Amino acid sequence: QRSAESFLYYTQNAVEDFKDAHVKIEHSQNDRADYERIIKSQLQNDEIIDLDTINDNSSSILQCYKYYREALSAESEDSLKALFKCIFDQNRRVFVIIELEKGDVNEQTIFDTINRAGVRLSTADIIKNNLYRHLLNGCKDSPDGQKEVVDTYKSCWDEIFSKDQKISKVWDEERVFGNVKHNNLEFLLYCIACIKWGEDCDMFAKLAAVYEREVSRMSFAQQVRLAHEIKEYALVFKKYVLDFKTELDDEQKNVYIKYDDHVSRLLLILQKFKVQMFYPYVIKRLYEVNQDETDQAMIDDFKKLESFVVRRKISPRGTHDYTSKCYQIISNGINALVEQDLGNSDAKITDYEVKGYLANTNDDAAKMILFCIELYRRRSEAVDVRALEYGYTLEHIMPKKWEREWIDVPIVDDGNSLDPNTIEGKEFRNNAIQSLGNKTLLTHSLNSSIKNGSFAKKINGDGDNKPGYRKHTTLFVTQEIVIDAENDLNWDEAHIKERHAKLYAEFLEIWPSYIAEVTPPEENDEDPEISQYTAEQFADAAALLTAVPGIADTPKNSSTSASDIEPETMIPEGMLSLDEFISCVNVQSETIEQYIRNGDIVPDLVIPSSDHRSQKYFKKETLEKYIQEFGWIIIDDSNRKSIFMEMIQQMDMSYSYKPVFIKALLKYADSDGTVTLNQVVSYFLNYYKKRRNAGVIVEKENSIFADPNCSEEDAQKIILRYPYDRFRMMQVVTLEAEGTALRFNKNLWEQLTPEEKTEIEDICDQKLIAYFARL
Repeated sequence: QRSAESFLYYTQNAVEDFKDAHVKIEHSQNDRADYERIIKSQLQNDEIIDLDTINDNSSSILQCYKYYREALSAESEDSLKALFKCIFDQNRRVFVIIELEKGDVNEQTIFDTINRAGVRLSTADIIKNNLYRHLLNGCKDSPDGQKEVVDTYKSCWDEIFSKDQKISKVWDEERVFGNVKHNNLEFLLYCIACIKWGEDCDMFAKLAAVYEREVSRMSFAQQVRLAHEIKEYALVFKKYVLDFKTELDDEQKNVYIKYDDHVSRLLLILQKFKVQMFYPYVIKRLYEVNQDETDQAMIDDFKKLESFVVRRKISPRGTHDYTSKCYQIISNGINALVEQDLGNSDAKITDYEVKGYLANTNDDAAKMILFCIELYRRRSEAVDVRALEYGYTLEHIMPKKWEREWIDVPIVDDGNSLDPNTIEGKEFRNNAIQSLGNKTLLTHSLNSSIKNGSFAKKINGDGDNKPGYRKHTTLFVTQEIVIDAENDLNWDEAHIKERHAKLYAEFLEIWPSYIAEVTPPEENDEDPEISQYTAEQFADAAALLTAVPGIADTPKNSSTSASDIEPETMIPEGMLSLDEFISCVNVQSETIEQYIRNGDIVPDLVIPSSDHRSQKYFKKETLEKYIQEFGWIIIDDSNRKSIFMEMIQQMDMSYSYKPVFIKALLKYADSDGTVTLNQVVSYFLNYYKKRRNAGVIVEKENSIFADPNCSEEDAQKIILRYPYDRFRMMQVVTLEAEGTALRFNKNLWEQLTPEEKTEIEDICDQKLIAYFARL
């Protein structure tokens, strides 16, 4: 016993009673009480720990104690003596004592070195040890400083991460990142490193080294502040990431979400889509607003992030670049995501592409999209039930196994019928089945015979034990199908297409592209530009023309300044203006102008004009180079209609003018595709007047159409300057009859069928719905 006492305890002085001795090895805060209870049992006190009170819910150290007590009780006395001798023999000691002299290397470094040779320290342990080692070193033997470090450790680390077994288990739970695993605490520390220090290649793999590098550069006060920041971020992370997931996974709890619960909706999408790499940005924004979930700026940011995540989820792009994108928006703000992805056609998540993706959605994404659309439809306070729980079953209206009871349902493809027994027909139907328009949500899964039954059977069921959709009309997305079936008990590809278009329009209202935020306003598109040429060259036409490569032989007039010369007299033969460039290719003017602003397209000649809008010109070979580089198509009569239809689908809008313009043309066009300008002006004024009378947003405040006193003359100026000019450059429409009439391109007008004109109007309506939803 005396040998054990000398190894386990020490006294401050020789006369001190053993009852007052101190335990040599202090345990961490987590199991300290149980540890000291075991060490002191029958040595410093008479307590005999009852093994029957120790169970699976007890601390690990108590369970370990119970194991050894029971194992040793079965050993003989000789065996126990041999074991005691093995532990305490002078030549075979199990206990190792490390004695350090003043100036020796830090004891924490020695501990880490020895410990890592045995049981590997976790990344979080290493970060914690190094941080508090630096803090202790910074105290410089100050008792007050040391006390501050201890208090900081207790409040900022121990209380947060290891107060008890339950809390420790939460932070030790592992998460999967690709092919590797990290626990929640390591992921939190990763998030904090991303927020504070930005991108570092392969951050997870060298997280401890990153913290050591950054902490070693800090002052004592900064290190203390970091310890407190870890605590503050941990509280946010636990509430919005860990606790939220726990509640979602707990079948005994109900997590209800409303449409305007923007934080919860984003967290739900991130959890269900298994998107983790944007959490650093999410907890950063929540931390910045002190967890005020009503902060409008944060809500706007989260809506953009949500739009990106949902659009990318249904696209084939994947998530490989999410880490770098998270770094970007942490450093530059959420608009970096808008500019590079949501507002960039090259990112392949434009409205037009989204419509295609929704025609073939996987069930996981479709379920979430329909759930959010349901919340969107319930956003009005007039609806009794606005909050729903994410626990519905996805249902294919036309079943995947359709060939038994749906074989007699004609396959309708844009008015044409296909034979369901042919390979072409089966493929067409199988594709239509995956459309969002063919999917809905139910409170419970249907009986298999109903699930694969005819449409009538799916609506009405087959008796009380096999209910159909009529028993599942809690949700609006399903209720509308039952209501429509009262008058039309049919479901085919035409119905799927119609419903797809409706859901697509609502998708755009919930998750817009925010293209208007990266496209300069059409009513303020003056583009003062610093040219590639000097002020002296601009002051003299001859100097300017000499400076432009390849046109030195152009006639010069050294006595006339550039401001006195009409631009066309300065343009070398064979050069095309920007307008002519735009009219040649299947790209909207906004895209080309954006490329010019970004420096991706460089004009051969830039000439300032008196209205502060520079004129840009290109050589033929320059245009050919850019057309090939960006994969654009030159517009001619053979492809004009298909390009126009694509342009309508992708139509970007800073104002509502383009779709209103097209709707006006289609409404009044005669057999030759001609409309009077007065008809178009009247249509515009009446359109915005109806919105004003309905009490809804008319337009942006700086639009002339927001002014109830807008005159016909002012309206005509804006129409000709903006929507007309854009479509003119795309060779869609021209101004004729001495400026009193507008006429569709003859070739285009002759190719458009009545059905296509109706489709164009529908698209314009959808664009307008999505546009005004953003205002």
